Amino acid sequence: MFLKRRKFIRRIKTDILFQNLTAIILIVVLIVTYTYSSNSKSTIQQAESYIRTSTNFICQKIKMSLNKYKDLINSYVPLLESIDLKNYENNTMLYKSFQSALEANPYLTNVFYVTTDGLLVSFCLLKNMEQLLNSIKITPPDGTKGVIRVILRKENENKVEAPELWYFLNENNTLSSPSNYQVTKYDPRSRPWYKESSKTQNLVWSQIYTFTSILKGQTGITISKSILSPNGVVKGIFSADITLKSFSEFLASSKPSANGNIYIIDQDDKIVASSNKYE
Repeated sequence: MFLKRRKFIRRIKTDILFQNLTAIILIVVLIVTYTYSSNSKSTIQQAESYIRTSTNFICQKIKMSLNKYKDLINSYVPLLESIDLKNYENNTMLYKSFQSALEANPYLTNVFYVTTDGLLVSFCLLKNMEQLLNSIKITPPDGTKGVIRVILRKENENKVEAPELWYFLNENNTLSSPSNYQVTKYDPRSRPWYKESSKTQNLVWSQIYTFTSILKGQTGITISKSILSPNGVVKGIFSADITLKSFSEFLASSKPSANGNIYIIDQDDKIVASSNKYE
């Protein structure tokens, strides 16, 4: 009888121990679950806050860059209004200024102006032109810093000719003799950015489109503004190109973390640039 009672007491103690252990485990599980849930919510909230902060920061950087391009276009227009646009072979100081502007704004690929009679004068840094020049078998002279492309439109009887000339600006600000590549059919006055800028004195931002000239095959946008004569008549358009590749490179340099990506989406919900597109 005594042995049975001891076994009964031992069993009660064992049952109480298991119940208490179960209760302790349950409490621990509840504490861990609550802590994990709280931490998860906290982590999600922190991530959302970080994303919002990073997005605002990147948007501000993009806005500041676009404002710089806007200011650059606006600053050059008065200068272009004061010079002879057709005297392109003697405008070396202008080209040197273009060179400095492009070096200070690496996401601008080229700047150019077009007169109302179809003359196009475009300036680009050599590093952005090497592939194209190789494809048309033109070798720049040693010491070249900038490339000037000129398209002349000439009307001979009923025939329109547009020879394309290439000049090279060296480190001493000396312009080379022209290299004549070919006759082109390209007329910049037919482009939407030219037509829109001809109708207003405001800055014009083009829609995203595929370039057909120096940056042929690439997509991007063109910023333009009209150049006026002293009597207020449009005598040309001054423009700059930004490729979507440049936007992607800009986003890649602004990534908030190694595992994060940034996208620019247009009004049709299409991705037009991303931080990982050119990695």
